[in-house]
Amino acid sequence: MQQLVFDQLGGRTGQHHIAVTRLRPGQVTHWHGHDFFELFLEERGRGLHAWNDQQLPLELGSLVLIRPGDTHRFIGDSNTSLTFINLAISRHWWLHLLELLSPDRPVNEALNGDPPGHLRLAAGPARLCGARMHDLFERGASEPALLVETAAHLLNPLLRHVAATPQERSDAPDWLVAWARAMQDPDLVAQPIRHWQKRAGVSPAHLARSCRKHLGAAPTELLNRARIEHVQAWLRQGEDKVAALALDAGFANLGFFYRCFRRFVGCTPKQWQARHTAFATVPR
Repeated sequence: MQQLVFDQLGGRTGQHHIAVTRLRPGQVTHWHGHDFFELFLEERGRGLHAWNDQQLPLELGSLVLIRPGDTHRFIGDSNTSLTFINLAISRHWWLHLLELLSPDRPVNEALNGDPPGHLRLAAGPARLCGARMHDLFERGASEPALLVETAAHLLNPLLRHVAATPQERSDAPDWLVAWARAMQDPDLVAQPIRHWQKRAGVSPAHLARSCRKHLGAAPTELLNRARIEHVQAWLRQGEDKVAALALDAGFANLGFFYRCFRRFVGCTPKQWQARHTAFATVPR
């Protein structure tokens, strides 16, 4: 079984390493362990996580803490790819993080003892956690404080101390959670906004109010963001036909696509692809 060592991870930055990993439909990784702590968040697709002596489902919003000494592997669903963003943290920095976030012994013992286990976040908190992780992916090397903020935000749900902002409360109705999850399906992302309004089963006005209240954005913004994420997933795999990717994601107007990409990501697709060279911590 492969044992990953933090100091030997290619692409790591100081005390952390962050990467986006995408597995093909049906792909199964090797069993592996590592000498560092790792948090990962499921962003797209479905699969299974074989973890020590358990086998648990992975779906949108699954948040997991892996400790040194754990062994695990990923099993992709036969019909869909599996995408997650994973944050590796050195043992040294992990101890400092615990002291900074919660110096009381009970929390330290909880995190250093039995792992909190798999947690599935509601759509709103999952999207916010993902946004913070992608922000760290882009800017973490130059902003160390962002690492503390991101790790703290991920650990809070595991410790059941979720911040109580409207977007972070897990009180979104089931129909909206299912609606937002469907938007991450690569086979559906190109559907027009009319499809998503009809799929919600409520009036467009009610859908818009619910999205703003629980997900922090209008339905059209959520759809455009999901489409940009779809394009990014293929750019990570080395695809370079940007116009074809944009059309496949549902953007009929390339000028509008480029404006959306810059608004959500802060650069052009080619610039983004050139910068995303981090190595994943998951052996293939």
